[in-house]
Amino acid sequence: ERVPGSFFFLPATFGDGRDYPHHHPKFDLNEEVFWIGAAVMAHFALTWQEVRPA
Repeated sequence: ERVPGSFFFLPATFGDGRDYPHHHPKFDLNEEVFWIGAAVMAHFALTWQEVRPA
Protein backbone atom coordinates (compact mmCIF):
# COMPACT_ATOMS: atom_id res chain seq x y z
CA GLU A 1 0.00 0.00 0.00
CA ARG A 2 3.00 2.31 0.23
CA VAL A 3 3.75 2.32 -3.48
CA PRO A 4 1.11 2.39 -6.23
CA GLY A 5 1.06 -0.72 -8.35
CA SER A 6 -1.05 -2.76 -10.68
CA PHE A 7 -1.82 -6.36 -11.50
CA PHE A 8 -3.20 -7.93 -14.63
CA PHE A 9 -3.85 -11.49 -15.64
CA LEU A 10 -2.63 -12.78 -18.99
CA PRO A 11 -4.14 -16.16 -19.82
CA ALA A 12 -1.48 -18.21 -21.59
CA THR A 13 -3.43 -21.41 -21.99
CA PHE A 14 -4.14 -23.28 -25.17
CA GLY A 15 -7.88 -23.78 -24.58
CA ASP A 16 -7.89 -27.22 -26.16
CA GLY A 17 -7.70 -29.47 -23.10
CA ARG A 18 -3.91 -29.26 -22.65
CA ASP A 19 -4.24 -26.82 -19.77
CA TYR A 20 -2.59 -28.00 -16.57
CA PRO A 21 -1.93 -26.11 -13.32
CA HIS A 22 1.50 -24.81 -12.35
CA HIS A 23 3.88 -27.43 -10.96
CA HIS A 24 2.15 -30.19 -12.98
CA PRO A 25 4.60 -32.20 -15.12
CA LYS A 26 2.56 -31.41 -18.26
CA PHE A 27 2.24 -27.68 -17.55
CA ASP A 28 2.99 -25.58 -20.62
CA LEU A 29 2.52 -21.96 -21.66
CA ASN A 30 1.18 -20.67 -24.94
CA GLU A 31 4.10 -18.42 -25.85
CA GLU A 32 2.16 -16.95 -28.77
CA VAL A 33 0.29 -14.64 -26.36
CA PHE A 34 3.41 -13.22 -24.66
CA TRP A 35 3.46 -10.25 -27.06
CA ILE A 36 0.10 -9.16 -25.65
CA GLY A 37 1.55 -8.94 -22.14
CA ALA A 38 4.58 -7.03 -23.42
CA ALA A 39 2.32 -4.60 -25.31
CA VAL A 40 0.15 -4.02 -22.24
CA MET A 41 3.18 -3.35 -20.03
CA ALA A 42 4.66 -0.97 -22.62
CA HIS A 43 1.34 0.87 -22.85
CA PHE A 44 1.17 1.15 -19.05
CA ALA A 45 4.72 2.54 -18.92
CA LEU A 46 4.13 5.10 -21.66
CA THR A 47 0.80 6.19 -20.18
CA TRP A 48 2.38 6.51 -16.73
CA GLN A 49 5.08 8.79 -18.16
CA GLU A 50 2.41 11.01 -19.72
CA VAL A 51 0.17 11.35 -16.66
CA ARG A 52 2.58 11.38 -13.71
CA PRO A 53 3.22 14.72 -12.02
CA ALA A 54 6.47 16.43 -12.97
